Amino acid sequence: MSHKDSELRKGIFFILLYAICSASFGTAIKAGLHTTTFVPLTFVCYLTSLSFALVYIIVTGKLGDLFCRANLRLLIVRGVLGSLQVLLFMASLKSITLLQALLLRNTAPLWLPLLTRLILPHEKSQVKWLALLVGFVGTALIIHPHALTQNVGVLLALLAGLTIALASIFTRKLNNHQESFIKIMFYTFLMPVVALVLPFTWLTVPPSFTGVWLALVAGVVMFVMLRFFIEAYRHATPVVLAPFAYSSFLFAGMFDWIFFNDVPSWLTLGGAALIITGCLLANSQSGEV
Repeated sequence: MSHKDSELRKGIFFILLYAICSASFGTAIKAGLHTTTFVPLTFVCYLTSLSFALVYIIVTGKLGDLFCRANLRLLIVRGVLGSLQVLLFMASLKSITLLQALLLRNTAPLWLPLLTRLILPHEKSQVKWLALLVGFVGTALIIHPHALTQNVGVLLALLAGLTIALASIFTRKLNNHQESFIKIMFYTFLMPVVALVLPFTWLTVPPSFTGVWLALVAGVVMFVMLRFFIEAYRHATPVVLAPFAYSSFLFAGMFDWIFFNDVPSWLTLGGAALIITGCLLANSQSGEV
């Protein structure tokens, strides 16, 4: 086996682990929302991820990097956007299925070229209208008339996708300054902890044991998930890995059925096929994920 083939297999292996973790994270959050409220679930989840990230940074000898003030404003903005998209996704799970939430959140590649043109007009960003058309038709199938009673969750998941696209633009800016992904990840975990520490201390009803346990699991899975994501892209390119990353939809559908007795409708499955096709078309020439 050549070195190139070995690297490709490692990349695919890690991106499949990332996909499983992505669906598992959503499952833990959705189950937790059945037993406790949003604030304690989110706070414990992010505090757990932040703790693991801090330990990792200390062990790898990169603690000093956190105190460097270079690009601090960009890091904070990227951290706010990165955490906001996860919070929107988590909140959407209260009223829509895990598969629907993941599908709508992963419309980010469809928004990205449009937002890049608006925010970074000096960069050449070709809008692939066919990809947008296919992807947004798939989105329309998921937001069908029968989902009107779930419109809050649908809107939150769509906003999560839009926020991911915005976060990707700021990640690109930070990459131009050669900032490490682990530092970006640290600020992504830090922002919600800072924002939620006071609301958490003001809780009049303590969270349930099950809710705390699920939040801890979700926090560990979120940290591990991002580590798998980093490892995957160390070994292979975004264009190669994108189709395998979308396997998270398969796992989400399975977990919906196993844990929540939610069987996806034909409209949702059709919408999933079109969204994946649209995103792959958008990725095929740009190399974005």
